[in-house]
Amino acid sequence: MRGILQNKKAGVHSLISWMPASFIVFLIMIVFVALVAIIVVKNGFGEINLEKSSKSADIHKLYLILNSPVDNGNVKDLILKWSLNHNNELEEKIKFLIEDILKDEKRYVFRVKHFKEDKLVGDIKVEKSLGEYAFGNSVVKLNLFLDKEVINLELYKNE
Repeated sequence: MRGILQNKKAGVHSLISWMPASFIVFLIMIVFVALVAIIVVKNGFGEINLEKSSKSADIHKLYLILNSPVDNGNVKDLILKWSLNHNNELEEKIKFLIEDILKDEKRYVFRVKHFKEDKLVGDIKVEKSLGEYAFGNSVVKLNLFLDKEVINLELYKNE
């Protein structure tokens, strides 16, 4: 009986090897969290302000235009209906709505180009500008893809 008990070690060696390793990993995590907290307190998180970024504001403006409510839908739905048959009545309605939505802007050009199999088949242009409209980088473009058709929406804006 004594010989059987003498060979059993109760697994103390495995406890001794993983406990220090776990403690070291825990200490590394605490040091990392403390360093990150010090850096954040010292430098701050930084600031993201969409109003300061003209590109973000222009993209937001384009989405506001497209999602503006009209009758039983929105402006995007009207543009899609116009792309089916290029109805002059719908074109004038789209122009009126865009002018109304952008009435507070000083200078802008809003264009809708309809391409079918890489050929321009329709174009709507709404603008309020003084002379040339070379607005540089303030162009926001959005493409709506249908089967073999593309509707290209562009907003050129300048303060």
